[in-house]
Amino acid sequence: MKTVILSCILAMLSLASFAQVQQYERTQGVKDLVLNPLYKPFYHGVASGDPLQDAVIIWTRITPDSNEIVKDVDWEVALDLDFNQTVQTGTYTTDITKDYTVKLDVQGLNPGTYYYYRFIFDQDTSIVGRTKTAPVGQTNKMRLGVVSCINFQAGYFNALRRLANRNDLDLIVTLGDYIYEYAEGGYGYDSTLGRGHEPDHEMVSLADYRLRYSFYRLDPDMRRIHQLYPFIAVWDDHESANDSYKDGAENHQPATEGPWAIRKENMSTAYHEWMPIRTPDMMNKEKIYRSFSFGNLFDLIMVDTRIIGRDEQVSSVTDTGYSSPNRSLLGNAQLLWLKNELSNSTATYKLLGNQVMLTQFNSVPGQPFNLDAWDGYPAERESLMNYIDSIQMNNFIVLTGDIHTSWASDLTLNPSNITEYNPATGDGSIGVEFVTPSVTSDNFNEITGQAPGSSEAIEQSVLAGNPQIKFVELDDHGYFILDINQQRAQAEWYVGEILQPDLNETLLAIWKTDSGSNRVSEATQPSLSNQNVAPAPDEAPAQNLSLEDYAPQIIASYPNPFIDFVRVQFGLIQASELVIHLRDLQGRTVKTFPAKKYPAGVFSITLEGNDLEPGTYILNIHSDQGHSSIPLIKMH
Repeated sequence: MKTVILSCILAMLSLASFAQVQQYERTQGVKDLVLNPLYKPFYHGVASGDPLQDAVIIWTRITPDSNEIVKDVDWEVALDLDFNQTVQTGTYTTDITKDYTVKLDVQGLNPGTYYYYRFIFDQDTSIVGRTKTAPVGQTNKMRLGVVSCINFQAGYFNALRRLANRNDLDLIVTLGDYIYEYAEGGYGYDSTLGRGHEPDHEMVSLADYRLRYSFYRLDPDMRRIHQLYPFIAVWDDHESANDSYKDGAENHQPATEGPWAIRKENMSTAYHEWMPIRTPDMMNKEKIYRSFSFGNLFDLIMVDTRIIGRDEQVSSVTDTGYSSPNRSLLGNAQLLWLKNELSNSTATYKLLGNQVMLTQFNSVPGQPFNLDAWDGYPAERESLMNYIDSIQMNNFIVLTGDIHTSWASDLTLNPSNITEYNPATGDGSIGVEFVTPSVTSDNFNEITGQAPGSSEAIEQSVLAGNPQIKFVELDDHGYFILDINQQRAQAEWYVGEILQPDLNETLLAIWKTDSGSNRVSEATQPSLSNQNVAPAPDEAPAQNLSLEDYAPQIIASYPNPFIDFVRVQFGLIQASELVIHLRDLQGRTVKTFPAKKYPAGVFSITLEGNDLEPGTYILNIHSDQGHSSIPLIKMH
């Protein structure tokens, strides 16, 4: 039985560390995104993030429909849904170098306050977003939604929709793997769903990353949750490539995909363009570790365990460098910064937003479960945990994603040493860790081909062999709510269906840490929803469709200007036969795509440009309902 359990646990590593690309023959099919033309030109909705006591990031993207390179977008922030109490307005200039994204840091706001915001371009107005600034001083309660691992190919984003429908949270914390880099039909692809990726190949270039973000952000559940809550985000590996580190990645082949430094630059550029994250230094976009204060209740410290400081993973504990004090997960600068943030915090709770599991977990004694996690960097983990112990810090809570499953654990350096840690009482624990499941990415039963709920024996084995781990569930998808007050911080795991749109969910487990206890204990009652939540804005513009809205809608072109090729992303609200022409500025047709019937959905076409003379061209997409066009610039 031990052999079977061990092999199953090792197989679970493929959840995050050894994703394999499946063999797949692409067929043209519905992308499960039906473009709503009423959002035009703000197809991707709105978003906010990185809330401070007096500031917040607001975001949108416009879809250009003219030859103008520069776009001036007006913005408004108000205290009410009808914008009768406007507090700030302005104009933001975006252009093709920013992928026409609009991201600004609205300052001079009041703490702990709901705000509404919107954008205007020409005669069009975006949907209204709602956000909230961080509180100051005495703060009695906050509620966070915690998510990770959002793979479009693996299933529907029902968890995001359910979080949006709660309408009782203060913010969303996303701990990485917000997008996945794989080709259509690759890791996580479920053939019964046909939710393929755009672009259909693996992301490598800046155009690839931009197009993938554009695709994900057209998902209605993703768009809705961004509309309602401010996000605090950090990347993990799949925003770049599987098992990434500062100098490379398991899923990066320099011989065919170019230098890692260029791919990393492409990844970070697109991330800062598309995510509502504060970017203080565009010359050092890799530095995304930062902290937030929420009154006297908690400080949230977000670290980067992937890109800025991580040394390459070892393959075995027998590797000579495994326990070396010179190997780092965070990098020296970030580790010193983290220790300083922890020691200077005066809030009741110190939350660490962290990508990979900090808890020690042995599949068998002396054999760490996952060398891609903190288990693979034991010297640095020991340095951090010894520091926390030395300053006698209370209420250290780690929030983690990455492994697609649900966990609650005590944090201790030597969980099997009963003189240092008592698993019955929690004495010797210096903090706790809560791990959120994936929104959709493959978990244990999907990797092993078993039915949901079939992993109970494995879970019991994990608990029996790891006394510091109090709860583990390997099969379900969802999120957890972290409800925090001055007496306790309580995590509540909610799970549900991903293979079809479904708003039903189940309360899976409730674990908490009482203030001052530094250990987890099981709770019996879910927390109460927030009261006095500001009203939620409407999801879609209140307009009727016109005939021209049924015409093909062009969303983006990447890269543009281009040299070798350009991909044009477009959407259809209903099935249509399309004829696509490329014409020069004299109106002469220089390329024609064969007429083709497309279903409703979001798609992209690739235009090869090696045989084109430098200059400006117009791509026209025609259907019986109308046409759309976009200028494309061919460079030398």
